Amino acid sequence: MKRGTPQPKRGSNRGLDKRLVGLLFALVATQIGGVCDGTPMPDPGAAAATLKCAPTNVYKAPGATFTIALQFDTAAQVQAVDLDVKYDPAHIKFLSIGPHPEFDDDGQLFPSVVVDESAGKIRDIRDSRHGPTSLSGKKKVASIQFRVETSQPSTIVATGQVADPQGVRSAGLTATCYVSAGQI
Repeated sequence: MKRGTPQPKRGSNRGLDKRLVGLLFALVATQIGGVCDGTPMPDPGAAAATLKCAPTNVYKAPGATFTIALQFDTAAQVQAVDLDVKYDPAHIKFLSIGPHPEFDDDGQLFPSVVVDESAGKIRDIRDSRHGPTSLSGKKKVASIQFRVETSQPSTIVATGQVADPQGVRSAGLTATCYVSAGQI
């Protein structure tokens, strides 16, 4: 040992202190600026957004087709959307999906849309505005066409999020469409 070099006192927790400071730093960084890999986190201070299926209630006889639109509503500017849809394939058959002109500006959704008809899932319904124009208010994002297969009531549930031009995402959004055979 060199003279004059301070030595930790016996029983000191100096190593533990350094680990604690590192852990605290990582925790503060994720709370302030997102996760450490750079992915933006939902901003609790961001304007609230809602997701809706339009129409909310569908009354069709077995064999009839219908179209729902997925629509967001927010005061904040929206640059991109990422949605998923679940339905019961025993009662409802997926037919097609496409962008809705209220939000879309290039005539197509991202090619990443994955349809699993046997599981009743449509994943990665994504679209973004191109150029400097983002939108706010009530805007329909995608149109999905289905066919009623049985007289049993069923639901279609959409989940996802919207992002502003800086990539700050909304908290998770959910919407439900109720499908019944015939009129009430």
